[in-house]
Order: sequence, then structure tokens, then C-alpha cells
Amino acid sequence: MEELFKKCKNHKFNCLQYVDLEDLGELDLNNIVDTDDYTIFIKEDSRQYQLFWGAETKKDFINGLEKAVDKIMSYKNAQKRIFIEFVLPEFVDSMKEIGFNIVSEWVDYFLHDLQQMTIPHSKYSSIRHIKEDEYNEASYVTKQCIGFSREFHGEDMQTLKEWNSDKNSCIFVAHDDAKIVGICMMNIYGHESEKGSVAWLRELVVCPDYQGKGIGYSLTLEGLRWGKSNGATRSFLAVDDENYNAIKLYEALGYKRNVNRGQINMAKEL
Repeated sequence: MEELFKKCKNHKFNCLQYVDLEDLGELDLNNIVDTDDYTIFIKEDSRQYQLFWGAETKKDFINGLEKAVDKIMSYKNAQKRIFIEFVLPEFVDSMKEIGFNIVSEWVDYFLHDLQQMTIPHSKYSSIRHIKEDEYNEASYVTKQCIGFSREFHGEDMQTLKEWNSDKNSCIFVAHDDAKIVGICMMNIYGHESEKGSVAWLRELVVCPDYQGKGIGYSLTLEGLRWGKSNGATRSFLAVDDENYNAIKLYEALGYKRNVNRGQINMAKEL
């Protein structure tokens, strides 16, 4: 499996830039479509069949994709959707011709010169680091926000715990008395970069009943303050291009949109 993964990653076009072999889980060899020109892994979960792919040309990619779709259609009770990330812009029209549609597009935003930024005090004062016994409650908060951004499915308790356990990550929570009403997940990466490290705003969620009160804005300020105090020189986030409320918030804080298209994700309903 390791050799196939390396082969897939070595194709001229692939979606594996941020994917490790462990992310594919335990794959059956019957769930792999492979030739000299393309390699596609089929990973099944409770919601979908997710494809991880590599190909030498656009034509090879479409050929491999059609083979993968045919294989999935041959499965017993194949009723889930087929989902694929990191679709190249030039592949989109050809994928639409075989029944795929864009389900989200994550665009990149950057905030430069973080060390020079004067970060105001948060208007919402009830913000602190998450406690060890709050992961389950924080997970529930994220799942209350399912549907507010395309392809957002919330976070499970274990993901939050692992994230907060990383020495380069943290989670801030906003609370109303003893109740968590918002979370902000941060990470610092790129320590070896000549441009300096990056404060990554991975996720920002606020309970629906508490939105519009400046809590998301205040959580982001605390995340940026943490990043700055830990030496980050800039900040990065990715947001769906139809999440207009979030984009308005980020732009108000000084984030600038990357001119290129973002991460295009497509799906085919079965």
C-alpha cells in the first residue's frame, strides 16, 4: 500500500499534498483503481465514498474517475455520494459532464505583518482556554453549526482533544456563565520559513443563538493575540466562498483574499 501511495503522490496532478497514508485508513485492494497513468483510492465512511487521486493528465484523471465511479456503482447498496477534494479548476467542467457538482470551495485568506498589528481588547470578555473536561460540550457546539457553512460537519470530541494536546495548537472557548457558546481552534506552523511562522485559524464556530453579538470577532482577536505572542508573523485561514458572514468578519479584521481559486470540492450523488 505504501508503494501505491507514493506512486499516486508522484503523479503530475494529485490531491495528496496534505494527506498521509494513515489518513486513508485500512483500504481493501479492491477499492483501488490503478494504471500507469492514474491511481485512485476509494475510502468509504458512513456518509460517502471519498476518492484520493493522482494522474498524469486531465484525460487520465477523468478516465480513472469514470473507472472509480463504475467500481462504486457495482458495490451492493451503493447509495452514498462520491466525494473528491482538491479538484483543479481546469477539471471542473469535465467532472460536471459526468454528474459531479461543486459542493464547497475553500478560499485562502492571509493577514500579513501580525507582529505589527495592534490587537484591541475583546469586547466579549468571557473567553479562555478550553478545559480538559469540556471537549464533549465543545463538540456539541460545533455540531449545532452544521449547515451554516457548506461541507461543515462539526468536530468530534477526540479531534478536539488531539488538537488541543499539540504543543503548537490551542482552543479558545467563549462562555456564557458555565455554558460554552463558541470556540476558536488555532495552530502555529511554518517555524522554519524565512517569512516567519503562521498562525492558522483552523475553525471558528458560535452557537446559532449567540451569533451577531461579536463573539466570533472576539474569539478571533484572542486567537491572533495568542499567535502573535508565540512569534507568528502572519495568519492564515480558509473559508468557503459562500460563507458570506464569516468572510465579512475576517475582512473586517484585515485578512486579504488570495487572488487564486481555492480548494474546490465536488460530489456526485448516487
